[in-house]
Amino acid sequence: MYKAIFFDFDDTLVDTKSSKAPAIIEYCSSVHGIDVSEHQIAGLWGIPFLRMMRQLTGSTDINIERYLAISEGYSLVPFPESYVALSTLSERVPIGIVTSLARQVLLHSLTALRWPRAWFSVLVTEDDVDVHKPDPRVFDPALRALDIEVAARHQVMYVGDSESDGKAAIAAGLTFVGIARDAERQRLFEIKGWECCSSLEALLHTIHD
Repeated sequence: MYKAIFFDFDDTLVDTKSSKAPAIIEYCSSVHGIDVSEHQIAGLWGIPFLRMMRQLTGSTDINIERYLAISEGYSLVPFPESYVALSTLSERVPIGIVTSLARQVLLHSLTALRWPRAWFSVLVTEDDVDVHKPDPRVFDPALRALDIEVAARHQVMYVGDSESDGKAAIAAGLTFVGIARDAERQRLFEIKGWECCSSLEALLHTIHD
């Protein structure tokens, strides 16, 4: 059995891009007077949240509280199997989230989703590291928190949906499993020679086996 399983958040556990792009657009318009498009957001998607917002707005002054207030009007949509997968795995192995979201945004999201904080042994956000995936050092705080030595890193799984997720995990010595919910993502992972599953439900069955 694995010593720990870490998850990416955006578009792995939650359909974040579809849920929150409208909130980002409204925030940029109402707070900074900047019109941004979904295409612009997609081009920056995956970089740390505050860095993305600063690039979109051209401002270093990002009002997270105002963004969160706006985002309340746009429901965060978890993938249907996320709740069962996380609740089941959390009873068997330490699980955590390693994400480029700001900590305040992640905690707000977990509350909105009604996912118990007790599920997660560790949360690593952009506030906790100075690097970003595919830099493998993004996992250092999580590995330290669980006292996982270098020799045991292969017994830690990271579950993500992007190429940068896979590159970071493999460079860190972790076991990577990609979530490929479409044919394009499946081809990407297969070309890389990385294990992948079509959903978290399929992942759960694999771990049970």
